[in-house]
Amino acid sequence: MAAARAAARDGVEALVRQSKVIVFDAYGTLFDVQAAARGAGLGPLWPKVAEVWRTQQLQATWLRNCLPGGPAFVPFWTVTQEALEVALAAAGVDGSAPATGGEAGGVTIRERLLQLYKELEAYDDVADVLSKAQAAGRRTAILSNGSKDMLGDAIRAASLEDKLDAVISADDAAVFKPDSRVYDLVCSSLGVRPEEVLFVSSNNWDVKGAAAYGFATAWCNRKGSAGDAIPGSPDVVIESLVELAEACAAQAAKPE
Repeated sequence: MAAARAAARDGVEALVRQSKVIVFDAYGTLFDVQAAARGAGLGPLWPKVAEVWRTQQLQATWLRNCLPGGPAFVPFWTVTQEALEVALAAAGVDGSAPATGGEAGGVTIRERLLQLYKELEAYDDVADVLSKAQAAGRRTAILSNGSKDMLGDAIRAASLEDKLDAVISADDAAVFKPDSRVYDLVCSSLGVRPEEVLFVSSNNWDVKGAAAYGFATAWCNRKGSAGDAIPGSPDVVIESLVELAEACAAQAAKPE
């Protein structure tokens, strides 16, 4: 076990060393996608709402990408609102009912959930890894399916503005990840080659899309998932962003 951890640590440090930019997925990687349902006063129904909401979000983006003659691209905020309706119905929640809780403010459950989604909680390890990446001389960026306004709201709510050098939205490609045109936005926006990018995501499918594009990849496997049968694998697997922060700190302590 100790040998495996040491090998993983060395692998992460090598990826940081070869990178010029560390790019993070947003939802599920930096921001907790379950936080909105968890904090909306839904009682025991919140896990069901959170699960279906996320699943429907992802399925909608994939189908919009690949269905011949299918629905046109819409911003991720529209996808999020549509997915919420499915989640509420699946959990038997009346979205038009008044929300409860200290900060509900007389809004409906639907409105409260969407309000909370705009200001999702950042994971505890996020601010530190971004700071350490910058201290190591690496530019930091987000690449997300999220709409620009959504991302801006979440970043401000978490006070991460000064810790990110760029925020890149799939809006600019009018298509969703894992389409290669989204990953191409990193290179065109930041003026880097694929081999100069370390891409970090908690979504295994996203990691595989980025790897196929040519990025070095780290799968932040927060949930300890078993993975899937889709061909391809990340360069490294980490349990949280703490491991990446440690690798960045180690790089900062070494002369270039």
